[in-house]
Amino acid sequence: MSDKLLDFGGAVAIVTGAGRGLGRAHAVMLASRGCRVVVNDLAGDDDPAGEVVAEIVAAGGTATADHHSVIDEPAGIVDTARQQFGQLDIVVNNAGVLEGSTLADTDPELWHRVFDIHFRGTVDVCRAAWPHLVSSGHGRIINTSSSGMLGNSGLTSYGAAKAAVFGFTRSLAIEGLPLGIGVNCILPSARTRITDMIEDADVAATLKAHF
Repeated sequence: MSDKLLDFGGAVAIVTGAGRGLGRAHAVMLASRGCRVVVNDLAGDDDPAGEVVAEIVAAGGTATADHHSVIDEPAGIVDTARQQFGQLDIVVNNAGVLEGSTLADTDPELWHRVFDIHFRGTVDVCRAAWPHLVSSGHGRIINTSSSGMLGNSGLTSYGAAKAAVFGFTRSLAIEGLPLGIGVNCILPSARTRITDMIEDADVAATLKAHF
């Protein structure tokens, strides 16, 4: 990890949903720029967070795995950063799921679960991290919305959540400004575990062609 085009100089970053896809790319990039990274992802039959940590360490970086839920244990993610590295400077909220169906056919519990993981997970991780970012004097938050907020059939919960993340970020950025905290929102498109589940043939073909 010798490329010092942009060196974060040992800053500590949390990346949620970092076991695969965009989250993994964020974690690997931050580590390559000198961050010590908390790689958060739920452990299942495999351990994607652990795999990303191994990849980062093999390349000369510093990282630790975290398996707390952004919904149930957001403070636990922040505690991992504090316990392992003693500080927190950057939060990248990326965790999410995609379980789509039309509004008429959607189970209400499932609809709210998707919304909560994307939106409430983002809010609650920000809330848990906020006092530590204030203490750092230069905290940074990057929230992940999506081009999906522009709308797609069968994705009302996902689209609503991503639009909510965008609005939340705009207001939080204003709150953070006088405290030295920068808050931004990105709206990426990429082919990942989530987008591979999209059944719309045209959308799937476009993603496959470009990613």
